[in-house]
Amino acid sequence: MRHEHAMPPTAEEKKARPKSARGQTAAPVLPSILFWLALFASVGLFSAVVLSPKLVAVALFEQRLADLESRQYDVERRNAYLKRVGDALEHDPQFAAEVARYELGARELNEERIAVKPALPNAPDAPHAQGSTFRWIDPRWLPLAERLVEDRLASNLCLVLAGGLAVVAFAFFSPSTSRFTA
Repeated sequence: MRHEHAMPPTAEEKKARPKSARGQTAAPVLPSILFWLALFASVGLFSAVVLSPKLVAVALFEQRLADLESRQYDVERRNAYLKRVGDALEHDPQFAAEVARYELGARELNEERIAVKPALPNAPDAPHAQGSTFRWIDPRWLPLAERLVEDRLASNLCLVLAGGLAVVAFAFFSPSTSRFTA
């Protein structure tokens, strides 16, 4: 430990210290790395707590959008079917006569009706049947965001930890100005 009135460093002590290109003593790298890692971790924890409610809201909106897109697709398909039926009723007298006979329950002699299942939706024609494929939020992060929104203790703990990391970074790993002066 050096005192105010201590002797200047000897030539051997000066040689033992690493020098930078300009002749200054090189600053240790590890404290700087630890400083920035602690700050980034602190910012990450803080932003996770602050942004979690927004992420959960966006996820709910995405789900609602997917449901609405699916319903829109179903309505569009139904409208296209009804338009085809309307056009056929308007322009095809034989089809109109068949529909009228069916609706009135009229049958010809020896006529037998065969029940046919409605056409199944064709997957290549249904790009929106599954909903939107683009997601703003990775589903793996949603449980963590929901936990931070619902659990006040967990969010407070993350905020305290973020503040503690910032204090530790500045208290123990902050680059001192004396190392960087000429």
